[in-house]
Amino acid sequence: MFNKYFKISVRHLWRQKLFTILNIFGLAISISACWIIYRIVKHEFSYEENLAKKENIFKAITVFEKDGKDKMGGVSAPLYAGIRNEITGLEHVVPVFGQWINSLEITHGIKKTIKEDPENIIATDAAYFEMLPYQWLAGNKVTALSTPNAVVLTESRAKEYFPAETVQGIINQTITYYSGDTVQRTVTGIVADYYEPSEFKAKEFFSLKKVEYSTNAWTNTNGSDQLYLQVKDKSSAAPVLQQINKMSEKKWQQFKQETGNDMKMTKSYELVPIKDMHFATDVSEHGINRTNKNVLYGLMGIAIFLLLLACINYINISIAQIPQRGKEIGVRKTLGSSSGNLIVQFLTETLFTTVLASLLACVFSQSGFGLLKEIIPQGVVLLDTIWEPIVFTALLMIIISLFAGIYPAWLITKVKTINAFKNFSVAGQRNQSFSLQKVLIVFQFVIALFFITITFVAGSQLRYTLQADMGFNKDAVLLVNIPWKHVNNPIYKDKQFTVFNQLKKQPGIAHIAFGTAPLSSGYSSSPFEYAAEGKPIVTDIIWLNNDETSRAVLASLESGSVLLIDQKSLSKKRSPFWLSILVRLSSNAKPAVNVLENFAKFFLKVAL
Repeated sequence: MFNKYFKISVRHLWRQKLFTILNIFGLAISISACWIIYRIVKHEFSYEENLAKKENIFKAITVFEKDGKDKMGGVSAPLYAGIRNEITGLEHVVPVFGQWINSLEITHGIKKTIKEDPENIIATDAAYFEMLPYQWLAGNKVTALSTPNAVVLTESRAKEYFPAETVQGIINQTITYYSGDTVQRTVTGIVADYYEPSEFKAKEFFSLKKVEYSTNAWTNTNGSDQLYLQVKDKSSAAPVLQQINKMSEKKWQQFKQETGNDMKMTKSYELVPIKDMHFATDVSEHGINRTNKNVLYGLMGIAIFLLLLACINYINISIAQIPQRGKEIGVRKTLGSSSGNLIVQFLTETLFTTVLASLLACVFSQSGFGLLKEIIPQGVVLLDTIWEPIVFTALLMIIISLFAGIYPAWLITKVKTINAFKNFSVAGQRNQSFSLQKVLIVFQFVIALFFITITFVAGSQLRYTLQADMGFNKDAVLLVNIPWKHVNNPIYKDKQFTVFNQLKKQPGIAHIAFGTAPLSSGYSSSPFEYAAEGKPIVTDIIWLNNDETSRAVLASLESGSVLLIDQKSLSKKRSPFWLSILVRLSSNAKPAVNVLENFAKFFLKVAL
């Protein structure tokens, strides 16, 4: 029986090649879009899914009170030690301090391997491995980081550094790290690479130095110093946070007494559940990708709309073909076909069309991933297992076949035999004020107009991004990074000025200056205030040297002896008197000698 339905479906689709191609391409595009969006959404919602007791794990973030709230993923370096000493109700206190290394050296007999700028290195202690479910391949998670100058490697990093060694053979090997100091570290453990996706991306783990922090360190915040807390019970998170902020306030008062400063405390701490951190786009953090959950919901909505639009397009095309199939339907009814037979026949045609569209969607999905690789989040892959796309496609085929096929199939059964031979259409028999067919046509055009409008809006946003006034001249400006490891190396002391002077002689260069790159993502903070009123502020600092560009406003003053401030740092009543302002940074007072126009330091969502 099904073989008969299949043959009839193939013959009909072959006769109506144009309509068949339109339907197949429309459904294929929507299915491939749904698959790509599904892969993105699944990836983004999979962060930390393998983390045990994730409902009890929180990340401590710093909140600065200015005009609004600025949230930073880093904390004051001594916070973890203070919490361990004074706060109760915690199972694990996990410091994660980012490390920047110039290079490292590994000796293999007489051969040496040097790696420049290694990434994903942190300093932590045993609590890190107590909280996270790492699989240990060698070493002991309790003692691996208990000795100074110890290092634990992930399996991938161990194979990169010691390709010829076994896991056990890597233990007790020595790696020399070069940064501000030269440190030899001994490999004390190897762990399997951590589950992905996750914000825990470290590949090398140093033993955390025990440091006696000054009171001043409690007032500073560095984006690379992060802290995770695992509470014993989820309900105890609020009391723990209250204790942390009280301790921080006490340290601030102690700082004021020691330094004589009367600055008001403008920062506090919050605890964000680790399962929500990936979606905390309001938290500034260097090197960690965040995703707006509303964007993901929007993507899911787009996928549904595309699928719905393709189905409605299929329905409208199928309904438009009914008058042309009138005689065929009439003959079938005359020869005894029931309404059920006609419905099954049409659903078979729809299913066959959907199967062909699904096969074409596989090609479109592969091409789509290639074309969109620049905007698809890192870590998203086309498929994990072969069964996932099979189940996904099978479900879509069933849904599409039923949704797109039921209504046209039902309309076919309403064709009267005598009218079919007179070439009367189904629509001509129906004079009701409400017509589902009309609604579907209107809906199809409304959705199409909606997507066209969205395209224009997105285009205008991209145009704005490319043409927006960022507060500085970005045309004909070339940014060249000087390796900071060379700047900090005594061997290369002042060598950057040699390059600087040589470039000044080039006729094609109008101006040249040293400075930090704009649109940066890293941060650190220290409190400072206006001497005139004692109004506390926390702001952004960009360091400039006493170079050609700076001299116009710095005159003959030495680098670092003055401050340049932007208009946002001034209140309206101060603006006529900016030359007399002193800004006190920690314990040092510096004159503000010039005011710059506001300019973009981060992304364009942030005001200049």
